Amino acid sequence: MTHKDESYLAKLENQIEEWRGKVDALALKAERLTADARRSYDKALEERKAKLAAARQRLDALRAIGSDKWEEGKATVESFWKEAKAVFEKPVP
Repeated sequence: MTHKDESYLAKLENQIEEWRGKVDALALKAERLTADARRSYDKALEERKAKLAAARQRLDALRAIGSDKWEEGKATVESFWKEAKAVFEKPVP
């Protein structure tokens, strides 16, 4: 794996950690809400947890991929990352 590839993976790892922080903050906020208000937070929280888990799986798969498939794997991850980023940037009702 080249230095460039390792830098790219580190960037993705940092993004996952940032998203994990957002999930944790959302979970804490949801705990302080009434049952009615909490429903929308719980839905947003579950959606973000699912994307976070999928991001971790994609990153792990990209780490394991051979150099001959790197560009293809990277393109797949980038497509998913845009989708995941949109979920994390979406405001919680």
